[in-house]
Amino acid sequence: MKAVAAIGLFFAAVSFAQMQPELWQPLGARLLAAVTDGDAAKTRALLDEWKGTGKPWPLGPQGEPLLFLAIEGREKTHPEIIEFLLGSGADVNARGPLGMTALHWAAANGYVERTEQILKHHPRLEATDDRGRAPLLVAHSDAAEKLLAAGASVLATDRDGMSALHYAAQSGTRHLDILFKAGFPIVDARSNAGVTPLHVAAVEGTESAARWLLDHGADLNAAVAADVDYLPHNLAPGYGCEIRMRRGATPLRLASIQNAKERRSSGRYRPVFELLSERGAKSAFFDEKTLTVVSALGVIPFAIAFFAALPFLDARVTGWHALAQRFAAVGEPARVNAHQNGGVGSVGLVYLKGLMRAAADERGFYFAFPKFLSAGHPPLHIPWSEMRVMSDKTLLGMRVVQLQVGEPKVSRIYLRGGVADSVIDRLRQEENQRLES
Repeated sequence: MKAVAAIGLFFAAVSFAQMQPELWQPLGARLLAAVTDGDAAKTRALLDEWKGTGKPWPLGPQGEPLLFLAIEGREKTHPEIIEFLLGSGADVNARGPLGMTALHWAAANGYVERTEQILKHHPRLEATDDRGRAPLLVAHSDAAEKLLAAGASVLATDRDGMSALHYAAQSGTRHLDILFKAGFPIVDARSNAGVTPLHVAAVEGTESAARWLLDHGADLNAAVAADVDYLPHNLAPGYGCEIRMRRGATPLRLASIQNAKERRSSGRYRPVFELLSERGAKSAFFDEKTLTVVSALGVIPFAIAFFAALPFLDARVTGWHALAQRFAAVGEPARVNAHQNGGVGSVGLVYLKGLMRAAADERGFYFAFPKFLSAGHPPLHIPWSEMRVMSDKTLLGMRVVQLQVGEPKVSRIYLRGGVADSVIDRLRQEENQRLES
C-alpha cells in the first residue's frame, strides 16, 4: 500500500507541475520568458524579485541582454517593457552578440520604432561592434534615416575602411538615396583594400544598387587594390563564407565569378553581370591565376635567352673558349664522320658521350660537338706538339687519359675508350719521331 501511495503522490506532483510550471522554473528563466512573451506586469514583478538576489540580470539563449529580447518582441507591450528596463537600470550601451549594442540590434533588424525609442535614451551613436561597425553601417534604410536625423556620422567606416555607402550597396537604391541626401560625398568611396560600393553591388548581385551607382558616376572598371576577404550581407564571420576579392578584380570580373558559381541554381548574379557588360565594363583583371600566366609569359623569353646564352657562358667557364682562341679548326678532317665518331671526351665540365666528333690526322687532334649543339663551342684542331699526357689509366677495362693542352696550360682534356687509344698511339709516334730526329 505504501508503494501505491508513493506512486500516486508522484503522479500528482507531476500533474501539478504541469499545471503550474512557473512555480518550478528558476527565477531567471521565468524573467526571460516574461520579457520574451511581452508580459509587462510579470516582468515588473519578477524583475523586482530578481533585484533582491543581488545578481546581474540574466541573459538570453544567445547571450542577449534582456533589452535585446524586448527589442525583438512584436507584442504591443514590448515598448513598455523597453522603457521599464531602461528606467530600472538597463545599460542602453550594453553589448550582446557580435559586440552589438541595443541600437545596433534595433537598426540592423529594421525595427524602426524600436530604433527611434532607443535613440530617445541617448545611446552612443558611434559605438562599434566586433567588426568596427557603427549602427549606421548595419542599419536598414528607414532605421538609417532615424540615425542620421539623430546626428550619426554619414562618414563612419568599419575597421576595413568600408563606408555606409558600401553597406548600402548590399540592399538597394533607397538606402543609397538616403545617404547621398545626408551628404555622403563620393560615389567611388574606397575601402582600405580599394573596394568600391560598385564592387560590393557586383559581388552581392544587387542589380538595382549597381545601376544607381553607375547612374551617379561610379567607375565602371575600378580595380581592387589588394587581396581581401569580403563577408556577404547578413552572414556571420568565422564560418568560411568569405568571398576572396583578388587584387585587380573589376566589378564585372566579380559578377562573372559569382554568376559562374550559381548560374545553374538561382541565377542571382546574371542581371548585374549583364548590366555591367551592357555598360561596356572591362573584364581585364590581375588575379592570382592571371598573374601566374603573365609571369609565365614573361619567363618564357627570359628562359629562351638564358638557355641561349648558357653554352657561351659554359665555354668560358670550362676552358673551351680559351682553346678555341688558339686552336680553332679551319676545316673538318675528311674522315671525321667515319673515324672515331661517337667517342667519349670532356673539356672541363663539357662531357660528350656518344656525341663527340673526333679524328686524329697529321696536323693534330680534331675535337668537336655535333653541329646542332656547337653554339659557343667551335671545333678544335690541336697540334700534337701542344699536348702532354698527364695520366694514362685503365678503369673497368676502359682507358682513361688526361691531357694538358698548351704551355703554359690552356686547359685539360679527358678522353676515354677508343678515342683515348688513338690519341695516345699518335702522341707516342710523335714522341718517337722527335727522339729519332
